Amino acid sequence: MLTDIASLTFEVRTMQLEDVEAVAALHMAVSPGCFLTSLGRPFLTAYYRNYVDRLYAPGLVAVNNERVCGFVAGTTNSLRFWVNFCLGNSPVLLLNLGRMYIIRPGLRSRLDLLTRRAVLSVMSRIGIDSDATSSHFISSHRARLLAIGVAPDMQRHGLGKRLVDGFCRQCYQMGIDTVGVSVLRGNEEAISFYRETGWLPEGMSPGGMYFWHSTWGGMNETGERESQRIKSVYSSRFDQSRLSGLYTLFSPASLFSLQSRQRASIQCLRNAGHMSLKGLRVLDVGCGSGGDLRFLLALGAEPCDLYGVDLLSDRLSSARHLSPHLGWTQGNAVRLPFAEASFDLVTQSTLCSSVLDRALKQQIAFEMLRVLKRDGLILWYDFWLNPTNPQTHGIRPREIRQLFPGCNYEFHRVTLAPPIARRLASHSWLLCSVLERLRVFNTHYLVAIRPV
Repeated sequence: MLTDIASLTFEVRTMQLEDVEAVAALHMAVSPGCFLTSLGRPFLTAYYRNYVDRLYAPGLVAVNNERVCGFVAGTTNSLRFWVNFCLGNSPVLLLNLGRMYIIRPGLRSRLDLLTRRAVLSVMSRIGIDSDATSSHFISSHRARLLAIGVAPDMQRHGLGKRLVDGFCRQCYQMGIDTVGVSVLRGNEEAISFYRETGWLPEGMSPGGMYFWHSTWGGMNETGERESQRIKSVYSSRFDQSRLSGLYTLFSPASLFSLQSRQRASIQCLRNAGHMSLKGLRVLDVGCGSGGDLRFLLALGAEPCDLYGVDLLSDRLSSARHLSPHLGWTQGNAVRLPFAEASFDLVTQSTLCSSVLDRALKQQIAFEMLRVLKRDGLILWYDFWLNPTNPQTHGIRPREIRQLFPGCNYEFHRVTLAPPIARRLASHSWLLCSVLERLRVFNTHYLVAIRPV
């Protein structure tokens, strides 16, 4: 019979040395079939002792009336964690692993899998690349959740989520953007837990399934300050661009850049199997005055399927005036007001390069993936280089992969540098086309991103 914990008070705090025995016992009770459990209580005690007073190995416990009712543990540095654990506990480690390898041959495959993961972790740390899904998973997150457990009589009341949220919050305070976790194949209860608490699937390997989550836990002082900065910068830029006519299509440079980008976008959509956008639900994140969505109308999208969200009210007012039949929403991209897996296509254009806070940028990417259907497509268009604007930060392919882990990517280096285009486009369209084809002077990446 489950306990009604609604009226109970829990303290979620850092794991201490006096908690280790209780955590090891709880691990054995809630995970009887786990490989670590099979190594015995002394091994688990030594294992969880490694989470005490280690900055790179945060561990939390949930306590009620001095009883440890749940725990969560992980690491921000897998290599350092396992090296220190092995060096500090080599006798008990070798004794238990040797005994299990001989006495229980059925666990050999599990041991081999863990050994392979450890080797891949070392490889990723020293820069040796691998195409294996598990190697990508290990290297793509700065923190990993390694263990979690809740007492049977306290389960299904949200305590596990509170522990995981606490772990993510602690990682965020350490400047870490993402947390990853691996779940063994067949562990449907754990897979359901991570899906229901908002973790995104990243991929699969012969041994398990991988999930990830942003550590950003809500709009804090840093987030508010960054949002206000973006509002201020873009409000003034919006007014200046209207007065100067810098981005009007009567400017040859603007027309050249727009048409070039639209051709590349159509090619990405065709490569993804789309010859028309009819029937596809589309969201433009950071939609501005709605130019990109009006372009998608010409590609067959239905007005009722097009949605745009933007932080700035004046830009949305312009969008509503020009296209009142589309769905416009004022909101922050770090918390998109849409349900999970509700869009076939999600786009963003020079939004993320305007966000200087790394954690907020990661949260925006997380939200884009959250609202995208599993067979959907993200079209990303943004600077990789903009040295003249201190209010932006260029984003290169490596960072794009980190923002959207566990995906397939199709990179196109596009858009001739605007200063060059402004000088040449009014004189020679052909010369601009030749220079853009060389890609040496191109300043943006157009990326088609698809979940694996």
